[in-house]
Amino acid sequence: MRAGRRRADRAKIAVLLMAPLLFAAAFGLSRSSYASHPRRPSRPLSVPPRFERIVRENLLQAGVLAPQRAPEAVQTSSS
Repeated sequence: MRAGRRRADRAKIAVLLMAPLLFAAAFGLSRSSYASHPRRPSRPLSVPPRFERIVRENLLQAGVLAPQRAPEAVQTSSS
């Protein structure tokens, strides 16, 4: 009977000692992997300057000076 109580007491102490360690480990992992807390500021996405220059040159060679406009919206008259 005493041996069982001793084992139960030791198990309780082990759980109490492990809980803060597991909490600290989970906290550290969550801080390092949570998406809304970036470590570095974000950079805007952009194409490489060389690629942009080549595309502009190709468009100029093809005679395209500006992007095409969308067709005008159809307007109806009210009666």
